[in-house]
Amino acid sequence: MGATMALSLIGSMQADCSGMLRAVTALLKNNDYDLRSCAALGLGLAAGGMPDPTDISDLLEPLLKDPEPDVRFSAALGTALVATRVTDPLVMLRRLVTHKDENVRAGIAVGHGVVASRFSEPTDFISVMTELAKDKEKAVRKSAVLGLGMAATRLRETDSKLQLLRQFVSDREPIVRRGAALALGVSAMEIEIPVGTILGEVFWGKVPLTHDECIVAGLASSLALRYGH
Repeated sequence: MGATMALSLIGSMQADCSGMLRAVTALLKNNDYDLRSCAALGLGLAAGGMPDPTDISDLLEPLLKDPEPDVRFSAALGTALVATRVTDPLVMLRRLVTHKDENVRAGIAVGHGVVASRFSEPTDFISVMTELAKDKEKAVRKSAVLGLGMAATRLRETDSKLQLLRQFVSDREPIVRRGAALALGVSAMEIEIPVGTILGEVFWGKVPLTHDECIVAGLASSLALRYGH
């Protein structure tokens, strides 16, 4: 899986990434759901090297209905990675915020945090995630809190970070409180998206964290460089 992610990242830096796209796109229909999940995230990363990154979101669309929850989550997060390369990501992602499937909503909640970490002014993204943090499904709320942690990397004042995340530390659900603890740690760090996403997939299945937590932990453990710098 790590090789698939690395291939996507390297391919996105080439003048002609058609070979990489063919190889990774083929994995979207693989019988192994881990490979489908990984390919979805890999294509999201690859969007950085595409003339029209929205072509990637078209490839990911069918995976939003995949029978496996992890694949649906990854397809939504992959779509958010594509959105980091478009002019108005909020418009592109809006329809997924109210998606009927909680796994898609969870993926897009984390995804808003990833996108927000690329912008100097994350207020609009924070508003979306704050609403998702009220979702009826605890997994979506936890993912929204993790996303807020990533968005908080763009807030300069420590007090602003604490004010944003403090309310979730005492949430009634343990999974949300754990997300808040991780989000507070992430908020103090800078994020490098491609390397962090790959690290998150490497963590998955090897540490006692859920998939979305692995992605965020990978971003937090990545090189201390902001995306594009």
